[in-house]
Amino acid sequence: MDPAPRLASVQPDQGAQGSAVTIRIAGEGLEPHVLTDYGDEGASVVDARFQAWLGTSRLRDVRSTGDGALYAVVPEDLPAGTYDLAVADPDGKLATLPAAYRVLSPADGGVLVASFRVEP
Repeated sequence: MDPAPRLASVQPDQGAQGSAVTIRIAGEGLEPHVLTDYGDEGASVVDARFQAWLGTSRLRDVRSTGDGALYAVVPEDLPAGTYDLAVADPDGKLATLPAAYRVLSPADGGVLVASFRVEP
């Protein structure tokens, strides 16, 4: 049996309210589970049914990246605030990353600009 997942980071870790944002969730134990039936090779399957939430809001389109991380889409109707991230693996084992993602209100919009450059 696989160990429970462990979450390390979310990128980006913030997004604007009213916008759907694709995030990358990094950690351990986020690979699809391989279920092997040695008696019937046709019965072996790969299970990549991960689920993820910010607070109590379910993230959409949770999928494996192929490199041990997950992609998920933050819904555009999530209210402004800071949220814990929870991920359930195909076996239902849960991992949590506190204060992992921040939805910025329109008043916080300036926080999204990291840098800019003006060339003559």
